[in-house]
Amino acid sequence: MSEFDVRLAEIRSGPWNRRSELARSKIRELSTTQSSRLFRFHIPETVKDLDEIEFRNSFDEALDQLQLLELAVECGYLSLQSVKDTAAEDFRLLLTNPQARRYVEMYDFVPIRFLAARIGFDIGLTSPEPPPINPSAAVRFATFLSLHREMSRRDSIEMFLKVLDDFRFAGLINAPYLKDRLQSGNAFLETTEKETLLAITQGLIDFVQILGDLFLQLDADEQPLFGCFYGYWLSHFFGFRRTERGYELVATSFGDVSLPSVVTDSLSKEAVQAEEARFRHRIELLDDTWQRTRDFIESSI
Repeated sequence: MSEFDVRLAEIRSGPWNRRSELARSKIRELSTTQSSRLFRFHIPETVKDLDEIEFRNSFDEALDQLQLLELAVECGYLSLQSVKDTAAEDFRLLLTNPQARRYVEMYDFVPIRFLAARIGFDIGLTSPEPPPINPSAAVRFATFLSLHREMSRRDSIEMFLKVLDDFRFAGLINAPYLKDRLQSGNAFLETTEKETLLAITQGLIDFVQILGDLFLQLDADEQPLFGCFYGYWLSHFFGFRRTERGYELVATSFGDVSLPSVVTDSLSKEAVQAEEARFRHRIELLDDTWQRTRDFIESSI
């Protein structure tokens, strides 16, 4: 096997592949009515059926694998020839459905459209000009892939992302509730939801620190390329939602939160100040990357 073959197998063996199995097995069986329901635009708290949520999450994981392939090619981690057959197979499976194509368009999976353009595969959407390939970025992609695997394994991050995606834990803990508790200074009083709040808050911290550390290592022109992969979550973190009119600031933003006390309680005053400054710097870096990513997405479609 060539080095590219080994790297491709590594990407295809990631947890996102296993999590995509549900969508891959069911998408060809969907009726037009089912497709219209499953791939409709997500208005907050209107997608409540558990089967529907599971399918959409699984489909997102399948699309993420395609996005990983495009980013790997952009960075010179994989050759275009090494991904061509895999990408074409996934396009035929996942994007023959016209509603699924519309979903890709609605939620700005721009890297997928770049990949289709690179291999000359018609997915029924306009084909924006793909970014040039940068062979010197292969090491940074490898770092990104390792960090993404780590994020995918953390239950706390998954819980926080659900909050960003309008999910309520215990029928109570959603984004506005979480932010209110964090800002009140008594988020972790002895309550029945204390452990859940602690886990979600740890997910928020991990999300900021892991992505912040990633974007800190990237050049300014690379940040939106990697930012596209996390564009959905970055937009939600800062309170933006993709509507039919474009991105609008309509939801709770975590862009102004301070480092939660669960991290600082046992630290000295000097250490608290250092950790709080680091946390704020990471959020500012995420904000800057989100703005660059948004501009990049809007200029590409």
